[in-house]
Amino acid sequence: MRPTDRAALARLGHTVFARFGRYEGALAGWLRHTQVRTVVAQADGRAIGFAMVGPVPDADGGTDAYLLALGVDESARRQGIGRDLLNAAVEEARKGSRRWGTDQLRLDVADDNVAAIALFRAAGFEDASSGETYAGGQSALSMVLPLV
Repeated sequence: MRPTDRAALARLGHTVFARFGRYEGALAGWLRHTQVRTVVAQADGRAIGFAMVGPVPDADGGTDAYLLALGVDESARRQGIGRDLLNAAVEEARKGSRRWGTDQLRLDVADDNVAAIALFRAAGFEDASSGETYAGGQSALSMVLPLV
């Protein structure tokens, strides 16, 4: 990934995730992490969406594959870009699952993000728990997808 791509994703991430708190630091860290895989959707030479997946320690001392971020520019929504990015991220998680020692992909989604929840459920994710919160205080739903 080129440095200009990183800057573009940081700007897009700030726009897409602003209501959930400050994600600039987290996105920058994920972009630097050697095991995090980032998939980018582009139109006319600019980033219009991205997904990030990577290993995250779980509560039992193991590792989960985690959908760290999935965001699409508002002007490009409702065109299947999020679905395509999600499918690519799931594929990246499947590729990394053996290396990461996990058999599932987890994610958190704002509990009022009806479109995203529907997208994740259509892709086979199941509700795992609710009551989580983002840094900005937004309630979240945790979901899981078996990778095997």
